[in-house]
Amino acid sequence: MTTTRIKKALLFIILFSAGILSSQPDTLHHGSFTLGEIEIIGIGVHRSMVPVDRLLEPAVKTTGRQSVAHALMRLPGIHFNHVGERNEARVYVRGFDVKRVPIYLDGIPIYVPYNGYPDLGRFLVNDISAIVVSKGYSSVLYGPNTMGGAINLVSRKPQDRFEGNAGISYASGNARQLFFNAGIRREQWYIQTGGIYSASDYFRTSQRDAVVTGIRRDNAYENDNKVSFKVGFIPSNDGEYTIGYAIQRAEKGNPVYLGSHPSVRVQYRQWPTWNKESIYFNSSTRVLGSHQLKTRLYYDTFVNALYSYDDDTYSTMETGRAFRSYHDDYTYGGSVEMTLEPGLFGTIRTALHYKRDIHRDQHDDEPQLRFDDNIVSAAVEIQLPLSDNFFMIGGASIDRIQSFRAEYYDESANEIKRFPNNATIAFNPQLGAVFTINNTNKLHATIARKSRLPTMRDRYSFRLGRTIPNPTLAEERATHYEIGYSALLFKNLFVQSEMYLSTVDNFIMFATIPDPDNPGFNVEQNVNIGRLNKYGFDLQTILQIDHDFNIEVTYSYINIDNRTTADRVTDIPRHLLHAELSYNIFENAWIWTDIMSYSRRYSSSDGERIADGFVVTNLIAEIPLIRKIKVRGGINNVFDTPYEFIEGYPQPGRNIFINVKYKW
Repeated sequence: MTTTRIKKALLFIILFSAGILSSQPDTLHHGSFTLGEIEIIGIGVHRSMVPVDRLLEPAVKTTGRQSVAHALMRLPGIHFNHVGERNEARVYVRGFDVKRVPIYLDGIPIYVPYNGYPDLGRFLVNDISAIVVSKGYSSVLYGPNTMGGAINLVSRKPQDRFEGNAGISYASGNARQLFFNAGIRREQWYIQTGGIYSASDYFRTSQRDAVVTGIRRDNAYENDNKVSFKVGFIPSNDGEYTIGYAIQRAEKGNPVYLGSHPSVRVQYRQWPTWNKESIYFNSSTRVLGSHQLKTRLYYDTFVNALYSYDDDTYSTMETGRAFRSYHDDYTYGGSVEMTLEPGLFGTIRTALHYKRDIHRDQHDDEPQLRFDDNIVSAAVEIQLPLSDNFFMIGGASIDRIQSFRAEYYDESANEIKRFPNNATIAFNPQLGAVFTINNTNKLHATIARKSRLPTMRDRYSFRLGRTIPNPTLAEERATHYEIGYSALLFKNLFVQSEMYLSTVDNFIMFATIPDPDNPGFNVEQNVNIGRLNKYGFDLQTILQIDHDFNIEVTYSYINIDNRTTADRVTDIPRHLLHAELSYNIFENAWIWTDIMSYSRRYSSSDGERIADGFVVTNLIAEIPLIRKIKVRGGINNVFDTPYEFIEGYPQPGRNIFINVKYKW
């Protein structure tokens, strides 16, 4: 982000905030920044109207790197995946990837404009107070593209006059991390700030791996630096206004493919630049009595560079596989959300969203290309209590994407040309019901018709000459059906179970078509032909045997039927089990056993590449040293199990970590 852009964005936000600053009350929720939440979390006995999973203080008990992706592994229905060819952490929510389950920070979309894929390994949890996950049925107030749900990262907010924490950690592979968070709270204002440095150089594979026995995985380095700052004003009980800024600088390597399948070409890649910068404004104001007006404004930049080299010296770019690719993206927009006080038709919430995405890329010495999209969305949601224990919630939204500019380089004519402009509209209705049997037992049923608008990459990418673009792609659609039950049994056993069916149509897939420029030859193109059925169930149990001993188990089953082709659906294991046993050995000292089990998954659509199932066990201990200082350490992959998320990309073998944290 240039200095001029920052000044313009700051001026716009300050003027806007001054214009509306007229006086939601300041509510505290476990130190979470409540202005950044979308979902309704608690109205009387109808707590959590829309079924959501909320992960408070999402610290990762294992490993030295504490990413959002690793934290989400603890929740049912979420499958972790490490994309080997990009050294990228991702998650799937009931089989939907993060392109179809957008990532938000305090209700503001932070996914990458070009292809919708953020690298969740770059988002660390040290400055996050909560993660809220919606699966299938998600509030229409989030805005567009929530085809499979939504993931909202909620930042910190100070509760005490002066509070914070700081820590240092070290782990195998020369992984090291330093972080701090600090907050100041006064009656009418607060300040929250934080910073993190996190880096690692390499890792070693399992000694039990028959193919790659205990080798050092070089070019696996990761380096992340982030600083964030937020200032809030609370001039009265009727309003809260915040301005925030965050800057992140990162780089990473990419370990090479070590499998033996002939279809996979070994690539030597590095990302010397992965930079993100954001400035945003959030507000909540009571208007016309007890109605509530929320606003969000943001300006976000993303600069990315990918280098592909000739060989493992990472020094030359002379062969056909070598290239330099640069992305220089920015996005700006905002939303206005109004909540009307309960009346004859219950509580009504409406929202308007606007988002402008600009993507600029350059490949080697070719000229820079530009792509502009305009996205708008309008939504209404109604929460209607029909009795003391029966609650209905429904909503609908209309989303529209309009392209204003999309360029390509015609090498033969040596000129930049434009694709024709296009537009796509999607309608998303949904309805849910919650029946509260008593204060500890609840049933819910939901149905939702959701969509995803095609990304720039979907419509315009030539994929290095392998495909032809399709600017007229339509939206993808999914219909979700879900029933669920949650209960607190015997005062010490919490059970939550959900069954679901998701039918997907208009799914974007490659199809072979005649090449319009070469008669007699065929070429691939993205088209809306895919139809899928996804069904399964999620189960979560938390048992507190006594004050000192807890057991938490989550299990997820999913089956995906491809109704269009015989191709296998990749990266989604059918079975997932996660168990955590914790024991308080003495005051404030704990030990954990963390067990993760995945069944096998396909790594290629022809079914020839398979990542086998595995069970990995971790052991962690935490003890207090002196006042307000705790030490945590442990062994990841205790039994040195060889495992992969994608065939040919082995994960770390046995490794250790230790960290020290001070909290005030």
